[in-house]
Amino acid sequence: MNAAPDFPATSDWAGLKADFADSSLLSVDCLLMDALLKCRGRLVYLATPYSRISLNLDGEWCPVRSDAAAFLAAKWAAHCAVNGITAISPIVHAVQMVNADIAGAIDPLADAFWSKWCQPLLENSDAVFVPAMEGWDKSIGVWREVCWAVERNAPVFLIKKDSEYGGGIWTS
Repeated sequence: MNAAPDFPATSDWAGLKADFADSSLLSVDCLLMDALLKCRGRLVYLATPYSRISLNLDGEWCPVRSDAAAFLAAKWAAHCAVNGITAISPIVHAVQMVNADIAGAIDPLADAFWSKWCQPLLENSDAVFVPAMEGWDKSIGVWREVCWAVERNAPVFLIKKDSEYGGGIWTS
């Protein structure tokens, strides 16, 4: 997926927050319970970081870090599920596909491939949740997904860190 034409290709969270300060489209530092109440019974796209956090210290893709990123996203999806929200996490599905690809045909870091694969999920979602996970604000994928959503009038909830049940249990 390409960045929305009216938004920078690189993330500018301060600018985006300022542009939508008076809008109901972008909820900044949203308490998780508020987002859950607003989206109960709806399909939500769970935008979580992946590419950077799935790399080892040498900058190479790391299956263990990849699985950890998927597990954390799955925890968020499970939390949504028990609160009446169907949250689709591309990372959870994608990592399992990469793990199942014994022929090695799927590159876990192929941006164009994954952007195209994620697009139907994003297009069919009613809202976007961005958990306050490590790296969310540095993720180009999360940035693109948020820009795409607000450009199409889909609400985005930037979940406030430690607002979820159990404090930081869901953020690391």
